[in-house]
Amino acid sequence: MQELLTAASKHRVSLVFENGGTFSRAEQVAEVLRECPSPWLGASYNIAVGARDGDHVEAALDLLGDRLISVKLKDLQGNQPVEIGHGEIPLERGVSHLVRTEYTGWLVVEWMRCWRPELAEADGVLRRALKTVESWILAARESHVPRTSVHSPATAAASA
Repeated sequence: MQELLTAASKHRVSLVFENGGTFSRAEQVAEVLRECPSPWLGASYNIAVGARDGDHVEAALDLLGDRLISVKLKDLQGNQPVEIGHGEIPLERGVSHLVRTEYTGWLVVEWMRCWRPELAEADGVLRRALKTVESWILAARESHVPRTSVHSPATAAASA
């Protein structure tokens, strides 16, 4: 790993360690990040993978904290991939939590059509996923006051 981090630093690129396989839970990814405290190594967290192995989405995202570079959104019903928002993975809770914690990294929608030809074409699925995720973000923003927001007495009076 040190050789990779040295090369990443030299070429000014970030490496991302994603949960999966034997490192499916956020705690396992966080342990790798603690052992490699390089600013060139961050985490990608796949909510579906973590949730399937017992992670609580908000706690998992908090654990990875400022090392979180990317969050992957994939929905499942049982073991079957389904469109975002149509399965049992707590994606909306995860996205809402990211908004509340003012996450600024990547959200990645995964649709496994390349490996599962029986699934619907990606074009329509991804367009609908964008609308769904956008609606979650907007709803979370409506109920969230940013940490950087300062409310003066004049602002409070004007909004009353």
